[in-house]
Amino acid sequence: MKTHHSTAPTTAASITAIARPTTLRRVISLLGALFLAVVLIWSWTGTTSSAFAVVAPAILQCNGVDNAAGGLGQDCDVVVENTLDVSTGVGSSVVTVTDCHGAARAIVPCASVTTEFNQVITSVNQCNGSVNAGGGTVDCSVSIINNITGNSTTTAATVNQCIEAGEGGADATSRLCSPIQSTTNATVTQCNGSVNGGGDAGRVRCTVATASTVSSALPVTVNQCNGSANGGGAVATCSVSILNVVDSVVVVVPTPTPSTPTDTPSDVPTDTPTDTPSTPTDTPSTPTSPTDTPSTPPTTPGGGGGNGEGTPPTPEVPVTPGTPGTPGTPGTPGTPSTPGTPPGELAETGTSDAGSLLLGAMSLLFAGALTVLVVNVQRRRRSLLNDHTRV
Repeated sequence: MKTHHSTAPTTAASITAIARPTTLRRVISLLGALFLAVVLIWSWTGTTSSAFAVVAPAILQCNGVDNAAGGLGQDCDVVVENTLDVSTGVGSSVVTVTDCHGAARAIVPCASVTTEFNQVITSVNQCNGSVNAGGGTVDCSVSIINNITGNSTTTAATVNQCIEAGEGGADATSRLCSPIQSTTNATVTQCNGSVNGGGDAGRVRCTVATASTVSSALPVTVNQCNGSANGGGAVATCSVSILNVVDSVVVVVPTPTPSTPTDTPSDVPTDTPTDTPSTPTDTPSTPTSPTDTPSTPPTTPGGGGGNGEGTPPTPEVPVTPGTPGTPGTPGTPGTPSTPGTPPGELAETGTSDAGSLLLGAMSLLFAGALTVLVVNVQRRRRSLLNDHTRV
């Protein structure tokens, strides 16, 4: 017994139903590719920028050291030379640091290092919290020179120093500080809470140079010898100098002078009039001299007279010469032609908009995606029809 398998006729609707999943996947793939292309183009046309601030370095030296035993000493020096151009904000500095550590009053060895920075130095912290085991010596100095080009104002440096220092002994001359002054947020803060526990007279020797100034363009602060040389029998000698050398820029305002126009008129008539006044060609006619002369009476005697002589004929009247013709009027000169108007300039129509490039790219990609989609659907339908025909 044979079994007959019926095959349902393949119609356009069934072909479309079969091709729909494949077509949907391709549409999704093409749209994903289009989105990726748009992102890439947008990333290519866009630009990013960033800005950052450079913080000038702070010099830290001889802080919290030589506290292990009594009788130690340190000799630390910092020399800073700043250079700043106020108009550009560009600055640099050269710093020399010298460290010496050893026994009090016989300090060896020493090390010195010079470093160049591409920024200005704005603070120095030196010899703070050091040599606190008693009997030690602290000898520290800071010297700063600011070379400033441009407008800047300078004022006297403020000082906060030798507060709660040199205590623990009966000697009232323990503090040789110039000046002894308490100021909040001072330019120089030094020798506060130091050299306490007793000792020799004049054991606190801290000074700020009287010529020290602070600049509005480049303010610098110094913190030095605070909380150091405590424990009795110690000596602290600390000094600070800040000098500002300002080279003010004199702005010369030029006197305005009348500007000479350099632009020449561009619309110069280029058409030269070709019509010239016509030269009169009619010349006055020259009067012609009379050609008729009076006839001479006949000399031959005529007959029949009583006196035997003929009567002479009456002489002819001479013809009056013709009046000379009036000279012709000269022709009116032709009117010069009006110079031709220079051709106008065409409007500039070119553009360089990144959005136009992006829109054009998206349009091309979208058109390409549609074309590929249509071609694939048609190819799929033909394939299904061929398969059905073979069956």
